[in-house]
Amino acid sequence: MNNKEYIVHTHLDTSITTIVGFLTSTNSIVDYYENVTFDSLNLTAATGNILNTQEFLDYSGGNSVLQSNYDRRYSAYNAEDKQTYLSAYTAGTGLTKLEFGTVLYLPKNKVRLEPFAIQGVNQIELVRDFPAFYAQNLVDLIKDEEYRPINKETRASGSEATIQDFPEVTVWIWSKAFPDRLINVSPFVITCDISSTPTIGNFDIEVAPITGIINENGEWQLDDNTIWGADGYVSHSNITREIKLGSSGDTKSVRSKYIFHHIISENDLVFVRFETLEMEAADRLSTKNKFFIDLNNLSSTVDQKKIYDMIGLVDQTVIGVQAESSNVSVNITGRDLTKLIIDDGVYFYPTEFIGSKVRAQANDGLISRMITDK
Repeated sequence: MNNKEYIVHTHLDTSITTIVGFLTSTNSIVDYYENVTFDSLNLTAATGNILNTQEFLDYSGGNSVLQSNYDRRYSAYNAEDKQTYLSAYTAGTGLTKLEFGTVLYLPKNKVRLEPFAIQGVNQIELVRDFPAFYAQNLVDLIKDEEYRPINKETRASGSEATIQDFPEVTVWIWSKAFPDRLINVSPFVITCDISSTPTIGNFDIEVAPITGIINENGEWQLDDNTIWGADGYVSHSNITREIKLGSSGDTKSVRSKYIFHHIISENDLVFVRFETLEMEAADRLSTKNKFFIDLNNLSSTVDQKKIYDMIGLVDQTVIGVQAESSNVSVNITGRDLTKLIIDDGVYFYPTEFIGSKVRAQANDGLISRMITDK
């Protein structure tokens, strides 16, 4: 709050070049008309009233301000004008020129608030040098010499030239079906699209319709017809398949089960990386052909860092079937961790949204903690 008796005003209107023009313009922000003569510098305005220019020029904002408006006006002149008007300035008469950018002090009781507010006068923020906000981890990452894709070759001159390469992506998913490990779906990714805005990030990953079975331990696994490795994969992906019934040779048609559609569900965690960086090359090559990844591989180490382009939560896994062409598609869609705040009551549910709609048993610890923090 400005508790001073004056307002600091910077003259920014190029059409006004004199003090009289500043005080008498139609939209002037100050009112210096009086009905009595003040001294020899008073000028008769078109209205017949008297304009007290000297009072304005003598004003210095109080004892805390050393220069009057008269001195401030002269200080804003360039070297040539200062020389030209030196005698007039010294004599205290005939100095009428008002330079663009002159800083003036206006007493509050003389300011006309309506034009002052409309013109947006002095709505200028004082700019000081300050460091841009970067998290320390981001600063360290940008400075790291290995923070660049491995598909760049360094020439002797020190410049860099890119080489044509196929897009690559690594997608790891923590699934509730396998809570003690990560699923590497990278070899099966057909398309991977991510987008980020100031409010939220989204991802859409289409994976191959790989079939799976439930083993004797009750866990999902790739079926025996799926073969995959560094050069790709081969999988039975028809909508239905024929299976043998015992030793009789009889068969029956059953619907195929697609493993990603069954093991990836809402709120599973997705970790996406695109181009391989030099700082993580060895690690990505070592896990490239593994279907399951140890949880310890998620975090960075001194030797191998992990840089993720997106970390998000699954919204849904959608399967699409076209019976005519026997075509199957599996899409995993979701959002970044902003999803927790927006709509996921499992993790985040503000009490302001609850009201009286939630009823729980007295011994329900989870609900009690969410509402009472106990």
